[in-house]
Amino acid sequence: MWRPFRKSSAAASADATWWRDASEIAGAPTEAAIAALEQRATFDPIEDADRQREMIAGLRQLAEIAASADLPAVVTQHRVIGSDTCHFIGPASRVGGTDSSGKLFLTSTRLVLVTGAVASWPWHRVTSMARVDRDVIFSVSGGDAVHVRLNTFGEALVVHHLAERLSSRRTSGSHAGQSRI
Repeated sequence: MWRPFRKSSAAASADATWWRDASEIAGAPTEAAIAALEQRATFDPIEDADRQREMIAGLRQLAEIAASADLPAVVTQHRVIGSDTCHFIGPASRVGGTDSSGKLFLTSTRLVLVTGAVASWPWHRVTSMARVDRDVIFSVSGGDAVHVRLNTFGEALVVHHLAERLSSRRTSGSHAGQSRI
């Protein structure tokens, strides 16, 4: 009975290839690669169209940030930031446990998640991170993984990119410049 509503195997394969290519482009986004991906988007059915458009917009947002040698600096007076420079602030929720929503901050010294309580992890304890759709999962030495869900692909792409740059500073000793957003 549900067979007419399923994608054909060829369409499902093309869709899987599109998403795989989108994830590869996220590693080194260029306008040309994003435009080519956009040309290949099927934008059908409507649920997939919204996800594909959101991913393309997210890749463009990521490309803009990745093209700069400077990390963005977000002006905020939130008390959890203290004297740190804030590089990202956005709505997020912690997956698992409480699943409560709140705000995620990426600062010059740490990853901060404010839900019902404040939790933070210094960058030197963040050993790796992975993005899966709108989620970013941070591996933390001496603790459980921190699984965060963002609202959009763009936010997840940017958080993953900035977190990689911020956590790599702990070992390289380089301190990239900053630009204001």
